[in-house]
Amino acid sequence: MRVLNFCVDEQKISKMPGCDFSNIARGSSDYLKVHLFVSDGWSGCAKVAEFYDMLGQLRESVPVINNTCTVPAVVTGGILWGIRIVGAKGNYRITTNKLEVMQSRQQRANTGNPAGKRKRMRLGRCGHW
Repeated sequence: MRVLNFCVDEQKISKMPGCDFSNIARGSSDYLKVHLFVSDGWSGCAKVAEFYDMLGQLRESVPVINNTCTVPAVVTGGILWGIRIVGAKGNYRITTNKLEVMQSRQQRANTGNPAGKRKRMRLGRCGHW
């Protein structure tokens, strides 16, 4: 499990200083967790994290329990995903900006091919690979 800490100050969400957001690999499932450090304006609010794919489309809304939730697998396949927090208490409603989280490229499996050189392939008798 990897925890990504975010600061939610009124309507602004930002990456928590000191939290390592580097080398987040694509394609994880039930691994990435979000933890929110919220300002007083969020006190008593029920919170939901909205997760966006790399095209900016809302893909899933996840309840935030004890200021924590899991990043859904549906958004972790691309080079980035977005998060926005929505809170409500009675008629009171508060939302944050959307923040993008970059993910690293997937590492290719080591095929024993040094320095990534391509293997030369021969054509079959019919000209097919």
